[in-house]
Amino acid sequence: MHNNLMKRYEKEVKSNTSHIETISTLNLRIYELEQQLKQLQEKILELERQSPKWSAGRCGGKRRRRRSNSLNDSLDLKTELERVREERDKLSKDKKKLKKELQGLDKGFFDEVEDLKYALQQSAQLNQKYEKTLRSMCNRFGVPFPFALNPQRTSTPIY
Repeated sequence: MHNNLMKRYEKEVKSNTSHIETISTLNLRIYELEQQLKQLQEKILELERQSPKWSAGRCGGKRRRRRSNSLNDSLDLKTELERVREERDKLSKDKKKLKKELQGLDKGFFDEVEDLKYALQQSAQLNQKYEKTLRSMCNRFGVPFPFALNPQRTSTPIY
């Protein structure tokens, strides 16, 4: 029962930690995408302001090329902007989904986890006392200690 509780505790802690890390990563990525979106919008506005200048002047060879490049840049920026918006929306949905999943935990969950942690520490101390007593009893009666054959067993718990 103790092992099952420990496994459940470790599983929940890992799960919660990974959810929190994912939410943090998504928040950071959303912020980066919003910054990138602002920059792209500024570039688009700047290019749109420049494009009437090119059409008002003479259409020399250089001006046509510049205008054409400007339009291509503008189209590229618009497609990039749309891609960034789609990615932002996707990340926002993921963030909402993870927040909803975290809300599924009741308020007493973390208190229960702390209680389990305390109970585990107490049982580990008790196990050490039992093991010490068992060793002394085995030495007193000349019986080999049963765990001496199992080198994988550790007497101190890992937290």
